[in-house]
Amino acid sequence: MRDHDRQAILQALQQIQAHAGTPSTGVYIHKILQIIKQVETETPVDPALEVLFAFYDALAYNDLWVGYTAEQYQQAHQVLTLIGNVPINARQIENAIAALDAAGFDTLPYTFSLADENDV
Repeated sequence: MRDHDRQAILQALQQIQAHAGTPSTGVYIHKILQIIKQVETETPVDPALEVLFAFYDALAYNDLWVGYTAEQYQQAHQVLTLIGNVPINARQIENAIAALDAAGFDTLPYTFSLADENDV
């Protein structure tokens, strides 16, 4: 992930902490979501994208971002700071996503079933 994009996400997360729980949080969330989509377009093979996608889902799905606290956004800031500009491996990706989960972010908000509805 380019340092510019990472810094923009981290800055938005810092700003969110002062506005968590208010409608103005949406401005910063929108910025974060846009940056993640931009990173996907510009560097689609970046391993950090897996962490960003998990965070994206935790924010965007059914507007889950509304229910998160300033403390949770601070923890997300710490996690995303750690993945930084250094190459990361699969274990670090898993650990970062697990840390987001431990902070209370629902990184897998989707439910699905492999069974066909008619099989029940």
